Amino acid sequence: MPDSGDVTIQVKVVDGNDSTTNEIMLKSAWLKVNLISQADSLDCNSNALLIAYTSGSTWGQQGKFYHWYGYGDSDSASFITISQAGIYYVKVENSSGCLASDTVEIKYRDGVSNHVDFDIPYPVCQNCTVTFTNTSEKQGGVWKTEWELPGCAVEPWYCPANPFTAINPGGYSVRLTMDSAGCRFSITKVITVLPETSPYCTYPNGCTVGIEEDPADRLIQISPNPNAGRVSIHLQDIPLPVRAELYDLLGRKMNIFQITQSVQELDLSLVEDGIYFLLFHQNERTVLKRVVISR
Repeated sequence: MPDSGDVTIQVKVVDGNDSTTNEIMLKSAWLKVNLISQADSLDCNSNALLIAYTSGSTWGQQGKFYHWYGYGDSDSASFITISQAGIYYVKVENSSGCLASDTVEIKYRDGVSNHVDFDIPYPVCQNCTVTFTNTSEKQGGVWKTEWELPGCAVEPWYCPANPFTAINPGGYSVRLTMDSAGCRFSITKVITVLPETSPYCTYPNGCTVGIEEDPADRLIQISPNPNAGRVSIHLQDIPLPVRAELYDLLGRKMNIFQITQSVQELDLSLVEDGIYFLLFHQNERTVLKRVVISR
């Protein structure tokens, strides 16, 4: 019984004289649920009870199973206690197979809300200072900004978010929370701190929030890009030979190539899919090009 409704049952009766009678029985079987909140809206740091009221005329066993979503996506009883605004959904199923569902949206009182977000500069290099840009919808006034950053201990929001200097390379979580009288909205992003030996951190002049394009970049073309592990290097008005070094995002040198022709194919099939950098050297000139391998 995937849907509630009338159930038609055909019964065949055979008597002792092998006479048969067919009867059509119409059995009403339906289930309905209404999701009700004890409060139309939430105050900051307050709770509310959501109750799933069921009604209907079902046949067979009457046991009901409640599946809540937006609340840890778990099974529960016919009610839950919530402390956060959001959209909550309940699906009710009885042991006869009838299903019913309902959805309710709970908001904070007085329309308190905030879309929280921030931008991460690229690259983030070891021992280099970067600035995270808070792009949240509401800032200032009653809104308090809290940053949780790697290397900050007991109370992370006391750690200066801007500027920020990463001491060690690796992956780290950065969390921004905007708070208004206890109504908290947060977002967490993962940043990758590149080692100072990474080409993106050493070219052209160390700690930068981006790489300025060298005019020579236009004289070196890579195709196709992305590629499946083989690329063609096209050189224009650049004296040969040219040395090309392949690096991964962590600054590890993966391979070295000698370019001796103005159009030359490179075999990158031995490295895994991902983003890499080709660093071209010709006398005093150095050019960095990004390569994407995707099979």
